[in-house]
Amino acid sequence: MELWPQWIQEINTSENPIKIEQPLVELATNEEEVISLSKLVLNRKDLGIELLDIRSHEWIQRSFQKKILKGVISHNDGRIDPIQLQICLRKALTKEKVEKINQNVELIEKGTSLIEKRWKVYLANGEKLELDSIIICAATQSNKLIKKLGHDRPSQPILGQAISIKLEENENYFHDWPPIVICNQINLIPFKLNEMIMGASLETSPIPNSEYLKQIQSISGYASEVIAKASIQSQWYGLRSRPIDRPAPLLEVIEPGLILATNHYRNGILLAPATADWVKNQIAQEDNILTQDIY
Repeated sequence: MELWPQWIQEINTSENPIKIEQPLVELATNEEEVISLSKLVLNRKDLGIELLDIRSHEWIQRSFQKKILKGVISHNDGRIDPIQLQICLRKALTKEKVEKINQNVELIEKGTSLIEKRWKVYLANGEKLELDSIIICAATQSNKLIKKLGHDRPSQPILGQAISIKLEENENYFHDWPPIVICNQINLIPFKLNEMIMGASLETSPIPNSEYLKQIQSISGYASEVIAKASIQSQWYGLRSRPIDRPAPLLEVIEPGLILATNHYRNGILLAPATADWVKNQIAQEDNILTQDIY
């Protein structure tokens, strides 16, 4: 999250303001999670992470019917509204006069001579782009593009379902909740009055399984009756790309001018600024090499 405040300052607009909603709380429901959170606090206390006194927070006692063993609070982590973020990013691209081409990439070929650009990109409409550097960030489709160039970085699509619920309560049930809570690997995000976003599941099947929705709303049996019996207002799902036999994300210069920055799995928004910074540095190095080649 270190680069996010700088990013927000650069892309924020009065029409679509964005901010980091802090803090983030993670709760442990088993001994393995207790050990993991304890190590996290020990190693990252200087980053604003500390143990949470479970007994002193009434919202925990009220919202979970099973015993929460431990909790940590990260004062510097939080949540950014993804819809507002996308709007701000698009406006920033327009302001910087970045050309956007709404076409699928069909093929990437290597340039055949020293006087040509390094790479040729063929689009679905028949147009050809000639470029010195390409950044591939096409999730599960990334490997399809580089495989034709002799490279193989396989990934697996992981389906994630999420829901928004509305409680049958007159009072603001979530008034004392932090902006985001993680429990049993489920993100719990209160919004509006007595509404909450819950998700997402981790499914290897390409078809959503409705049983996972029950696990999400019940927080795997930990949710209070008020939350577990709330009405589902909407539900949706998406695919996240996870590398096979490699840690996420894939950040790699495969060939000179061919940069892979993809497969962030569950941390696309979190790692966006750091990924962009890494890509910027790779392109700067490539530009230096090209300049040296010319002279």
